[in-house]
Amino acid sequence: MKRTLVTLWVTFGLLAAQAAQAADVTLALRYRGETRQFENLTSRASSACARVAALCDKPLQGLVQLEASFEKQVDGEQADGFHLARPSQPGILYLTREGSAEQARVEIEITHIGGVVTRMGDGPALPLQPGLQSSGCQAVLNAGAGHPLLWAVPANGCRVGLPPGDVGRYRVRNLLLGYRLKMPNPASLAAGRYRGRIQYSLGPDRDIGLGSNRTLTALDTDSVAFHVELEVLHDLDVRFGADAQRVVLEPRPGWERYAGRHGLPGKLEKDIPFTLTSSGPFKVWATCSSSANVGCPLQAANGDRTPLYLAVSLSGALHRGSAVNRRALSLGGEQHALAFDLPADGPGLCRGLLHFHVLPQGMSGAERMKPGQVYTGAVTVVFDASL
Repeated sequence: MKRTLVTLWVTFGLLAAQAAQAADVTLALRYRGETRQFENLTSRASSACARVAALCDKPLQGLVQLEASFEKQVDGEQADGFHLARPSQPGILYLTREGSAEQARVEIEITHIGGVVTRMGDGPALPLQPGLQSSGCQAVLNAGAGHPLLWAVPANGCRVGLPPGDVGRYRVRNLLLGYRLKMPNPASLAAGRYRGRIQYSLGPDRDIGLGSNRTLTALDTDSVAFHVELEVLHDLDVRFGADAQRVVLEPRPGWERYAGRHGLPGKLEKDIPFTLTSSGPFKVWATCSSSANVGCPLQAANGDRTPLYLAVSLSGALHRGSAVNRRALSLGGEQHALAFDLPADGPGLCRGLLHFHVLPQGMSGAERMKPGQVYTGAVTVVFDASL
C-alpha cells in the first residue's frame, strides 16, 4: 500500500516600509490521505489560543501573532474610535505546482484582529463587552492588562469607542490576526509541492484597517504578505486476488471448441480483477521483463515470439475526463504512464480489470504462434500516487 499525505505551509510575512520591522509567521497544515483529514501543525499564538481554543482547534482556522505594533488615540467623538477593518471578501491565492503549470485555488479570510493593548497615561480602559459602544466589534478575548485582547471583526469593519468626553491613548503590540482557509478538494490535487503568495496593505484606510491618520501613529509596518507552500501526497491501496500473479491466456469460451481441429483461435486472453482505493490522482504504467526493443513479446522455448497486449478498465476513475474502459496500457515503462483522476464527488473505491491478450494468428508471419509451444513472459504493473 502506498501512503501519502498533504502538508500545507502558509507563511505570513510583513513587508516593511523604511525603518519598519519585518515579521514572518509560518502556518503548516498536513492532509493525510489515509484519514482524509487536514491537520494543523502550526505553532499557534499560544497565549490567545489557550484562552479561545474554539478558534484554534480546527485545522483550517487559527490565530497568528505578528511582530507588529502601533499607537492609537481614541476619544468620545465616535468618528473613528478604536477602528478595526478587514477585507470584506476572502483573498484568493493561486498556488503553482513545482515542475508544472498546474494550479490550486486557495481562499483565505481574515476573521479577527487583536493584540496586547496597553493603556498609555491615565486614560480610561477600552470597553470590551460585546455591544458596549462597540459598533459591531465582538469581543472574544479579554485577558486583562498585559494580555492579548481580540475582536471578531465584521466584513464592514467596526470600532471600539469611549463615552463622550473621554480620551484615551493606547499602544498595541504583538498584532493578532485570526484566519480561515478554504482549500481545494484534495482528491483533485496531484502530489507535489505548490507555492503562492498574496499581500494585504496594513494601516489607515488599508485592506486591514486600523483607523485614520488622525488617530493612528507609530505603525511599524504597512503590508502583510502571505506566502503559501502546499505539499501533497496521497494514499493509494491496490488489492489483487491470491492467484493474480499467474496469468494463463485462453480462448473464449475455452479450448474445447478447438479440440481435434486445425487452426488457431483469433485471441487468447485473461482479465485480472482488482480493487483500488485512492485519496487523489494517480498514474499507472507497466514494464516488461523482455529485452526486446519494441513491445513486450512472450517467448517460446524455440525462440519464437508473439506480442503481448495490455489494457485497463477502472470504474469510478477518469482519464482525460473520460471513463476508463479497456484503455490501452503501454508496457514501455513510466514515461508512457497513464494519469487517472477521481471525480470530485466520486467514490474513493474503484473496481478494475487488467486485460491481457495475444493474437495467435499474428499480425505477420513472424508473430504467428506455433501449436504445442508454451509462450511465457513477465510483466510488472505499477500504481503510483506520486504524480
